[in-house]
Amino acid sequence: MATRAEYYVGIDTHKFSHTVSVINYDTDKILTFSFDNTPEHFDSALGRILEVTENEPLIFGLEDVKSFGFMFSEFLDERDYTVHHVNPKTCRLLTTVITQL
Repeated sequence: MATRAEYYVGIDTHKFSHTVSVINYDTDKILTFSFDNTPEHFDSALGRILEVTENEPLIFGLEDVKSFGFMFSEFLDERDYTVHHVNPKTCRLLTTVITQL
């Protein structure tokens, strides 16, 4: 039986920086921060995430992995993290639906 993720890490990717939002299984927001979209900042960004998640199971969701998010997605893949590629249009649609509830 697969272990459920205790934390979900959403990453909104941009050309020069990425914004991270970490929530727990109960959807409580744990951490939000931005970091530069350069390989030399990836280790410190992951370190901040691991610090608050205490090495519990994680799932990452990234937008735009074919362009701005590609390097960070590859960085996470190389470290055996579960990375889901999220369509930005789907995110906008879900945000609209959820805010109307």
